[in-house]
Order: sequence, then structure tokens, then C-alpha cells
Amino acid sequence: MCGQDSSFLLPAREQLVRQLAGEDQLKTLRGANLLLVEIKKSVLRSGKTLSTACYQSIDRHSIGITIMKLFQRIIQLGYLVVLSCAAQAQQTCNVGIPESTPTVDFVANGNGTVTHSKTGLMWKRCVEGQTWSGSVCTGSASTVSWSEALKAALGVSTAGFSDWRVPNVKELESIVEGKCSWPSINSSIFPSDNVASYFWSASPSVVRSDHAWLVHFGYGGADYGTKGDDYQVRLVRSGRSFASFDALDTLALAVTKTGTGTVSGGPISCGVTCNGKAGRGFTVTLTATPAVNLLTWGGACSGNAATCTVTMDSAKSVTASFKDTALVVGLPSALSFATQNIGSTSAAQSVALSNAGTTAMAIDGIAITGDFGVTHNCGTGLGPGGFCNLRLTFSPAASGTRSGSVTLTSNAPGSPHSIALSGLGQGGTSLISATALSFASQAVGVASTAQTVTLSNTGVAALNIGSIAVTGDFTHATTCGATLATGANCSISVRFLPTVTGALRGILIISSDDVNSPTTVTLIGTGVASPVVSLSKTALRFGLASDGSSSMVQTVTLANRGTLPLLLDSIAVSGDFSVDHNCGAGLGAGGSCTLTISVVPTGAVNGTGAIAIISNAPQSPHTLGLIVSSSSPSDDADKVFAWAEQTYPDFFSPANVASQSNTGYRFRAYQGGGFLAVNESDTPNLYYLGPLSGYSVLDLGLLATWLLQVFPFR
Repeated sequence: MCGQDSSFLLPAREQLVRQLAGEDQLKTLRGANLLLVEIKKSVLRSGKTLSTACYQSIDRHSIGITIMKLFQRIIQLGYLVVLSCAAQAQQTCNVGIPESTPTVDFVANGNGTVTHSKTGLMWKRCVEGQTWSGSVCTGSASTVSWSEALKAALGVSTAGFSDWRVPNVKELESIVEGKCSWPSINSSIFPSDNVASYFWSASPSVVRSDHAWLVHFGYGGADYGTKGDDYQVRLVRSGRSFASFDALDTLALAVTKTGTGTVSGGPISCGVTCNGKAGRGFTVTLTATPAVNLLTWGGACSGNAATCTVTMDSAKSVTASFKDTALVVGLPSALSFATQNIGSTSAAQSVALSNAGTTAMAIDGIAITGDFGVTHNCGTGLGPGGFCNLRLTFSPAASGTRSGSVTLTSNAPGSPHSIALSGLGQGGTSLISATALSFASQAVGVASTAQTVTLSNTGVAALNIGSIAVTGDFTHATTCGATLATGANCSISVRFLPTVTGALRGILIISSDDVNSPTTVTLIGTGVASPVVSLSKTALRFGLASDGSSSMVQTVTLANRGTLPLLLDSIAVSGDFSVDHNCGAGLGAGGSCTLTISVVPTGAVNGTGAIAIISNAPQSPHTLGLIVSSSSPSDDADKVFAWAEQTYPDFFSPANVASQSNTGYRFRAYQGGGFLAVNESDTPNLYYLGPLSGYSVLDLGLLATWLLQVFPFR
């Protein structure tokens, strides 16, 4: 339908809109060459989507313009409208209508500007965000809110001029080309590619204070939009500006005050005398500060309330009488400091204190609280207009958030005046050697080789570690205790133990009194399907009879905990032992079998051996340790204790304390509060308690497994 001329009949227009809006939701008002359309809000609230082709009629009151305005208002109300017009990029002009902005009316200044001879206005040829290249506009047009447009215009310097401004709506309409649409502008003078859209004017709407007038250079009409919305901007300067825009002309508002106080509100923010302008019909609320100093309003205001409201139906003048007092200005409500090491002092921050009153300020005191300090050159007071400086410092006594205040007590209204102070104290500081660990693909149910990260304390005090934990399919072990001294480090080893196939993620989380706690390390791995060997025991201990022989038999369950078949190549035994089994050539997923192990009666004492299971499972071969010992669990415990002291001197420093027995446990104490203990049951286990475990009991497994370390395989 694009390009339709003004012969498009009213009945056809009405039929189209009825189809879009719904028969029962349409109200039309006909007039000479005019059709107005109203769609009830109930339709819009229903979420109904409206769509239409683009109607470009030369007649400004035609259906094309009416529907376009209607849809733009729907957009401003926040409802969904779909517009479709493939021909919008092509300008259409009616050759039968005279040009309203002929090229002859403009003087190109050769610097990216043109002067309109009819109005005397100088325009930038490109919209804001674009640059004049000498013949075309390059770059992308920017869109901003109404207030941002007004502010941005103040900082623009182009072609040697710095008085550029946003045009009022009548000025903007003066460059609309009435014979053309999409865009409705002289494209040889203003050649921007994307000009067929809304542009801000500087004219506010009298209907709604949160709206301002816009001109759409697609169809050439004016409308108003929400000031917070973003639209394009074209700047203007000089010329014979229009005196007013209908009822939106501005009126003068003058305020005169006496005594110590200020008046602000709307266009007013002044000292003794100030003048501003406000739109006709607007209301301006003026506020007296400090309110306790106000004696009375006069002129267009009356009484002594903190605020008064002026309706701008004509030029207005207001007087405000204040008491003569000192007046504190310049103090912020709050001041923050950067992170500071415990025991050190920050650089000083300076705060200016001024007396804006009409009498002298007597300073009774300047007090400080918290981990902060203050010096000043204010003496005991300031004369009218006098000023001084407060210099504030931060010296944290502990880590974390530190708070305080500085308080000024004086004869000024509002005394005492306080500034809230805050800063972060930094004690121990955690530094991790890696922020992420990536593991190779790992069989489900099988733990990977450990990867290690180092935790260091680079701070000025001991780092207190609250907890170290992992999430997801990962496990960890650590040498880190509850505290980490300044300059010290410890290790955290992480293993990947997938429970399912696919990409898996987890997090190593270190919680401490570091101000940036928690410290985290991202963990990544992929679980893959595989057979998984599982043994019900990892070591067996056989006791000898008094005659040196043994007929003791023990069993171990071998299971496949994986998702693929387990193929067994061999189950071999070494040492003075024999093994029988019913495992055959392998096990299906979830299958199990029994290994029966017995000691060959050769009279060996303290003999060791092993069963090696060779298969297609990861980490093959899997070993079951075997040991024959005539020792009691207590004797075995002493062997392991002594071996641990030699093997792990950094962990277990002998305290020269003999082994002790208490309530079924045999244990040995070590320096630093650590203990090794063995329960003396039929299957004794080795336990650890101490700073390396955060003083929680760790079960280190069967004592027999540790005995295999004491008596290596033969």
C-alpha cells in the first residue's frame, strides 16, 4: 500500500482500521478529509498485536498519518505494535505541491552547517552522533533522553560556535518539507540516512510535566513523548527564535531573600537574589534551607512553612526572610576509605568546611570515633564567609568493615553536624595460585590424579581460615590448618571423581577473614563410561597360630561399579598366600564375585604379599595387600607410629610420649596438638586428630594397609 495517493477513500480507511482494532472497539469521527481513530485500552491490555502496511499519503490528515500517530501513541503507552513498511527508506514527494523548504532558502556555510534565510537559524546538517564529511553524514545517530539532549547541547562546539542548543518545536517544524514523506525533509540539505524518526524539541508538554514535544521526520508531524525515552537530536543556534509555543511560553520567577538561608526549587537555586523561568501553567515548589531559620515568605508566597508553591499563571516574585546566623556548608554526609592494612595509616582526605551565614560561627568541638583520625585548621570558629579544612585518616585496628564518624559542634543551625566514616581493614590476604583447574576425561566412579593449588597469605596478619570445601563431583585434601601465618603458604589437592557421564563443574571454596573472602577456584572435568573395579577391602591381615601355622581364610568381594563390562585378564597372587575365585573372565555392569584368600602354612612370620587384578578398568592393576603377623594390634600400632614419625617429620614431630591406651584405643600424642590413634577391634583402623584436619577426626583406613608400608612387599 506504500505510495498510495490521497484518492484512498474514507470507507476503505475505516475498514482497514476496523480489521486491525476489532469491530466493537472502533470509534470514528468523520470530517472534511479527516478520520480520527480511537482504540480502547481494553484491546491494548489484552496483548493484541497490531500490524499494518505503511501508508504514505501526501494529505497530512490522511489515514497514513492518522494510523502512524495512533501507533506511535500506543508505543508510548508501552503496548506492542508491529509496523511493516519496506518502502520507508524511499522518500516519496508529491510534485503537485510547492516545496516548503526549497534548497534556495538555505545557505551552505562549508563547515557542516547551513543557514535558513527565512528564519535566520543556523542548523547542523548532521544529527548528533554523526559527522559531516564534506558531502554526506557519516557514523551512527545517537539517541538520548530529553534531559540528556538539553545537557549535551551545552558542551557542543562546532564550526567555531559553542552556543548550540536543542530547537523548540516550532523551530524544528520550520525545516519539515511538506511535500515529502519518509523522510519529510530536504534531503539535499540534511542528508542523514536515518532521519525518518522522532527528534527531540526543547519544548515541554503542558499536558503532562513528564513529556516533551517531538517532531517525526518520517511523516512530518509533531507529538509529545516521555522525557525518559531516547530519541535523536538535531542542534540549532542563533536566528530569530519564536517568541512562544502556544500556551507553553515561559514566565519570569524572581526570588529575593535576606538573612542566612537559601531558596531552591524548579529553576531556582540562588543566594541573595535570583531569577528563573518556568512554563506557563506549571507549579514551582520553593524550599527554604535551613527551615529553622525561615522567618516568613512574602510576595507570591506566605507563612513560614519550609516550602511554598507558586502557580505560574503570570510573572511572579517571592521574598524569603531568614534569621541572621552562622551556617555550616561543605560537609558531606559520608566519606569512605580504600582498603587499608591493619596497623597502617591511610593518606588524608580533605573536607572543606565553610560558614555561609551572616554571623560568626563558634566551634565548640570536632570529635572523632572509630579507627579514624582528624586534624584541622578551623581554630575555635569562622567568620561570615570563612572556611577551613578537616584532614581525615583511616588506621584500621582489625580486618573487615570499620565504621566511625567525625562530629562538628557549633552555634550553627542543625548542630551537631556529622560525617559517617567507613573503610575496610585488611589483615591476612589470601592469594591462590590458580583460579581454575581442568581435569582430563575420567571414568565414572574412579578418582583422578590430584591437582594442587597453593594458598598463600600475603597480608600483614595471620589469615584465619574458616573452611575449605568443594562442590560437585570433586574431593579435596589439604595441608592448611585453621590459621596461616603472614608469608606462609599451604596446599590444597583436588581430585575429580565423576558420578555421571558428561561435562561436570564444581567450585573449590576457601572461606577466611580476608576482606575478599570467599576465594574460589573453578573445577572442570568430563565423566566417561567405563568399568570400575571395587574391592570390599584393600588389605588383609592374618594372625599366626601359636604353632606358627595358619588355616585362616578371608574373603573379599570384587565388584564392577561401572557402566561397561569388566574384562579380567588375570587374578594373580604373590607371597605365602593362595586365592580362589568365581569371577570367570569378567563381570557385567553391577556384577560381583568373591575372592577367597588363605595363608600357605610355611611357618613364615611377618610375611607379606599381594593379589594383583589386571583388567580393562582404569588404573589397572588393582592391588589387595596381604600381611601375616604374629603381632597384636597394639604392637602393629607402635610400628605404624614409629614409621609415620620417620616418614612424615613435617607432620608428626615426636613428643617423646609413650603410647597410651584409653577405652579401646591406643594413641600417641605429638607436638602442636596432633594425635594418631588405633582402635583395637578385630579390624583396627588408623585415625588422625589435629590442626591439619581442623581438629576433626580423620579415619585413615585399615591399620593393615599402613603395615604394608612398614613391611613392603617381598
